[in-house]
Amino acid sequence: MKRAWYLGGTEEEVPQRVILVGDRGRVLRAAEMLDGARILNEDRGLTTTLGSWKEVPVMVAAFGMGAPIAAVVMHELAALGAEHFVRGGTMMTRTTDLGTFIVAERALIHEGTSATYGVTAPAVDIEPRFAQRLVAAADGQAVAVGTVASCDGFYTQMTDMLGGRNQAEDLDRLWDEHDVIGIDMETSALASAAQHLGVGFGSICLASVSQDGPRTMEPDERAVAEERLLHIALDAVASIVHDDRKGSS
Repeated sequence: MKRAWYLGGTEEEVPQRVILVGDRGRVLRAAEMLDGARILNEDRGLTTTLGSWKEVPVMVAAFGMGAPIAAVVMHELAALGAEHFVRGGTMMTRTTDLGTFIVAERALIHEGTSATYGVTAPAVDIEPRFAQRLVAAADGQAVAVGTVASCDGFYTQMTDMLGGRNQAEDLDRLWDEHDVIGIDMETSALASAAQHLGVGFGSICLASVSQDGPRTMEPDERAVAEERLLHIALDAVASIVHDDRKGSS
């Protein structure tokens, strides 16, 4: 029986639908929302839970921070049979209000993991059907849809919070040219890995911090918004399953 190297799951345990999150606390929150949830793994902080949402088997798995480990988690689960992935994360916003949900249609690549999956273009496109489902699942909540960018260096590329950002002018100019609405560390790598692995992928992130300042959401407000984020991601994943049962993609 095949078993994941880091996550420890088996082919029998891994469902077709997976939500990928950064913060392990979001996995524990999801476990409270899912029916029949159980924790499958906690090694290395890669907390993983399995349960059902609207009678659909779903896994929620944490990867921590950064493109390499996010791709590891997706790769292991895809090898065990997962077919559809949604990233339910947080993102630094450039143009939207804090608390907005950012749905990615395209991601500029400023990380090194994509190249290991054979993607050497400056950007990677994300499947329109996932963006459409995520917007629909948001059900009227504030959503911004567009281009995002993913970086390896939080302090050297994304923010000068500690005075370390050394690529600011070039990146800001490029991001302005491409109308980048949000920045994170994982979306482009996950989209590249998904293309290589032949699995579906979509991304919805809460704008929890603004590049301006930076400014962050208040903890209580963020906790409520993260629960809504999980609800949207789970509804989107469940809609894929229900539609597939009807013979639609």
